[in-house]
Amino acid sequence: MNRILSLDLARGFTVLFIPAIHAGMLFSQLSVHTTVLGKCMIAIAEGPGGQLLMLLMGLSFTLKAQHSARSILIRSAGLLLAGYLLNMLKFVVPYSLGVLPVEVLQELEIEGTESVVGRLAGMGDILHFAAMAQWVLYGLYRLKNYQWWALAAAIAIAVLSPLLWDRQPALPVLHYLAGLATGHPPKVFFPLLPWLVYPLAGICIGCYLKKQEAQTMEHCAIIGLILLGEGLVEKISYRTVNPYGFYRTPFPETCCHLGIVLLTLYIWYWVSKQVKDNLFFKLLTYSSKNITLLYFIQWVLICWLLPIFGFRKLDTFHSAMVMVIATADTYILTFFVNRIKQRYAYNKSF
Repeated sequence: MNRILSLDLARGFTVLFIPAIHAGMLFSQLSVHTTVLGKCMIAIAEGPGGQLLMLLMGLSFTLKAQHSARSILIRSAGLLLAGYLLNMLKFVVPYSLGVLPVEVLQELEIEGTESVVGRLAGMGDILHFAAMAQWVLYGLYRLKNYQWWALAAAIAIAVLSPLLWDRQPALPVLHYLAGLATGHPPKVFFPLLPWLVYPLAGICIGCYLKKQEAQTMEHCAIIGLILLGEGLVEKISYRTVNPYGFYRTPFPETCCHLGIVLLTLYIWYWVSKQVKDNLFFKLLTYSSKNITLLYFIQWVLICWLLPIFGFRKLDTFHSAMVMVIATADTYILTFFVNRIKQRYAYNKSF
C-alpha cells in the first residue's frame, strides 16, 4: 500500500522536534521547563509525542502487504541491537572516556555499588519497546478479526497495567526482562505496560483505514474527543500523584493521551487535504521516513555534547540556540549517512 501523506506529516512533525526536546531535557536548567519554550517542547513531547509514534507503528503494521515470522524476527532483532548499541554510544562510551557528567549518573540513580556500565548498557528505551511490541502485533495480526482482539487487549492493558507494575521475579534474567515490561524510569523509559496500548490501537485503526480513509479519520476525531473528555473527568474526580509522568500512566491519563493522539491524526489528515504539497511537507515526510536513523543520531550527538554544555546548565536563550544546533546537525549527519549508504548500495550492485 502507498504511503499516506497525513500519517507521514503527523509522524514527521513529532520527529522534527525530537532533537530539540532531548537537548532541552539534558542541557536546560529546570527553570527553563516553565518558560514558553519549555512548555512548548513538553507539549509536543508529552501531548501526541511518543504515544503518536507508537500508535503509528501499529497502524503501519497493518498497511504492509505481508508479515512473516522471519521478517518480524529480523526487524525485532535489528531494533533490539540498535537499542543496545545506542546505549553504548550515548552513555557507555562517554562514561568510559571519563567525559560523562557525574550529574547524569545521579539523575539515573546509579549508585557506587552498582555496575555502572551494566546499568547504562541495559537501560530500556523506545527501541527496546518497539522490538518487543513487534511480536505482540504479529501474534494478534494473524488472528481472525484481529482488530477486535487488539481493541480488547488495549482496554485490558490500560485498565490492568497499574496492578502489574514492578512485579518482577528475583532471577536476574527474568527480572531484567520483566522490568522492560513493568519497570519505570530511570531504568526503563518505555515499559510495555501501558505503552502497548498505543500500537494495539494503531492496528485496530489501520484495519479500517485500509477500507475507508476519510470515514476512519472522522471517527478518530470523535473517539479522540470522547477519550480526552472521559480521561479529564476521571483525572479531576480522582486526583492522584503520578511520579513517573507520561512514561507510566494510569487509566485516566492513558485515555487522555490516546484521545490527543487520535485528534492529532485527524488534524493532520485535514491539513493534508486542505494544504497543497510544499517544502515543509517534504521535510516532515523525510523525517517520517528516516525516523530510526534520526532518533539514533540525535541521541549520540546530544550525549557527546554534554561535556561541552554540561548537564542542565543552560538558560532559555542558550537552550534555544543549542536546540537549533542539535536539530540542524542531526539532519545534516542523517543526510550524509544516507548518502554513504546509497553510494555503498550503488557500488555493491556492480
